[in-house]
Amino acid sequence: MRRLLTLLTLLGGPADAVPTPPLQTTVQASGHYSAWIFEARPGGLVARHNGGVVWQATGPFARPTGLQLWVTPRRVILVSSDGAASNIFLTAYDLPTGRRLWQNRLLDYVANASARIVTSTPETLIVQASSGEPMFGRVYGLDVATGKTRWLVRQDFLGTDGRDALMLDFGVALPTNTPQTVPLWRVNIASAQVQKLPLSVPARAGCGPMNYQGSIPDVRFTDRYLYVFRQDSCGKFIARFDWHAQKPQPLLYPDQRPPVPAVPLK
Repeated sequence: MRRLLTLLTLLGGPADAVPTPPLQTTVQASGHYSAWIFEARPGGLVARHNGGVVWQATGPFARPTGLQLWVTPRRVILVSSDGAASNIFLTAYDLPTGRRLWQNRLLDYVANASARIVTSTPETLIVQASSGEPMFGRVYGLDVATGKTRWLVRQDFLGTDGRDALMLDFGVALPTNTPQTVPLWRVNIASAQVQKLPLSVPARAGCGPMNYQGSIPDVRFTDRYLYVFRQDSCGKFIARFDWHAQKPQPLLYPDQRPPVPAVPLK
């Protein structure tokens, strides 16, 4: 689907940017589609067309701690967070009329609850949520038309090629303890088929045990490949996986990127 626009005031970033930082405290959000402009503030949502107010809707929280708007050609979807009560609501409104189409109470009285839409297809919203102490991540696939949860997996959204979505499950194994394991979930967005996809990084011959290289990102996602960064006694190296394969096999090669420059002390 052609990305139209979504803006998070104080958060920034286009609608198709993935992944983004966790939701920060903010009390307003805005978005637009064509000549429509939408503004969400505590207590409600206002829709303007060609400069004039067309409709207004009352939001689920009078004093939200976080708001996000996601705009599609037919719907305006508002993510509302109430940090005091630890509740998260997603509410969809008909774009031209403001009629409420559905509401999903995503998290209910869970400590440190936060959620944000990270991307969408014409049929599915992908929502990254977290809650609890210690923090626990969830990734939801919600039906755009009804708001119902179609699939749910653990931990952190990595990205999507529009057909499949990939999640990294740090709840299974931390790379600092098990650097040879990359625990993943792969979801077919259309069919909601969820598949465990654990990747294994082999040790390089004669280079001893590998360890997690904490000064660089652990993984990087593209539409085709997943790049896993590791280090052993021979130096830094990269394992490249074609994550679309049924049983992905890695290609190993040295990490020849220039070192990250040191940040001078102030």
